[in-house]
Amino acid sequence: MPGRGRATCAQPTRQEAGHDGPPAASGSRPASRRRTGAFGERPGRRRAVPGRPRARQPARRRARTARRAGGALHRRPRGGAGGRARRAGRRARAHGGLSVADRTSARLDGELVRRGLARSRRQAAELVAAGRVTRGGTVVTKPSTAVGPEDLLAVTPDPADPGYASRAAFKLAGVLDALDALDRAGAPPRPPAVDGARCLDLGASTGGFTDVLLRRGAREVVAVDVGHDQLVPALRADPRVQVHEGLNVRDLAPEHVGAVPDLVVGDLSFISLAMVLPAVAGVVGPGSDLLLLVKPQFEVGRERLGSGGVVRDPALHAEVVAAVARHAAVVGLRPLAVVPSPLPGPSGNREYFWWLRAGDPGRADGAVLDDSALEDAAAAAVAWQPVPDGGPPPVVLVAPAASDGPRTTPDATTPDRPLTGGAP
Repeated sequence: MPGRGRATCAQPTRQEAGHDGPPAASGSRPASRRRTGAFGERPGRRRAVPGRPRARQPARRRARTARRAGGALHRRPRGGAGGRARRAGRRARAHGGLSVADRTSARLDGELVRRGLARSRRQAAELVAAGRVTRGGTVVTKPSTAVGPEDLLAVTPDPADPGYASRAAFKLAGVLDALDALDRAGAPPRPPAVDGARCLDLGASTGGFTDVLLRRGAREVVAVDVGHDQLVPALRADPRVQVHEGLNVRDLAPEHVGAVPDLVVGDLSFISLAMVLPAVAGVVGPGSDLLLLVKPQFEVGRERLGSGGVVRDPALHAEVVAAVARHAAVVGLRPLAVVPSPLPGPSGNREYFWWLRAGDPGRADGAVLDDSALEDAAAAAVAWQPVPDGGPPPVVLVAPAASDGPRTTPDATTPDRPLTGGAP
């Protein structure tokens, strides 16, 4: 029945669509599609039919129609006071009930540094991740938690934690311990000495390596980093520390370092060691020792990175470790040994230290280097797997030419059996 029930939307005839007059004869040229019909519509547009509901116009067309009619199209504003309040409430709940709009609040990691409970925001984040930070007796799990001046913050002490400036300090400390074990075993060559040494820290960041060097008796440390304001205040204020910020290691020159360093340590990110070794070789002298951290994730190239930026193929690890040694030998830095880092990178990447000594290019222990010796040493270091409380990592010495292969630190319990690590 017309006017009741569901409206029908029948397809208009060609006559309704504006094609007035009789249809064209067969074989004749069709009328132009731009022609208007009896009611002034363009071809293809439906004419309003009494009794049928009018189709809803798109939003842009409705707005244009309203403007032409001199009216205003009212739309509910996005957000608004109610939306802002809801978002603020969600953020407040996420931060333990404190409104982030409160001007007296601050991030937890920054507040820990301000109160002297952490040396840096990075260390503060590590303390929070370890569950050692409490607010009013309750463990806080997020470094971004908003806290106020009235909040009681505490850090649970850890007897096994020496309180280094950063997590990276444990990498250098572990390698120095391994080299000390090599010295006690009486195996050549002479390991680098830290006590009384003048040191250069490349990629100092918050100062983890610098902290270790000072605690072990370094006379002076030149801390170099491309960033700014990262070194923790306690180290920056130490009279034994010289700070060079905003300096790319590729641009390092003798005037930045001053006297020739006895020991160079390096923990560089987002750059291959092959790009910085020429500059580093230019600031050391004969007999200078270097402990440079090889990070495979910055050596293999982006196309060979795994998910999460982690290099998982041991063959790639061995390849890049050996390649760094070749670059070092070319610029006069003798590869003496490779030592696996006792601590992985933040994402889980395995890392390795090359122990280099400034001298003649292509020589180690007085003998011409064999390329296979570098590959064997790299493979032995990569094969080592750390175990909990397994002691320091191995020191895999690069064998001179015409030798029987790489030498490793001996096992205290079975001195005649070479090891590839602190555990069988």
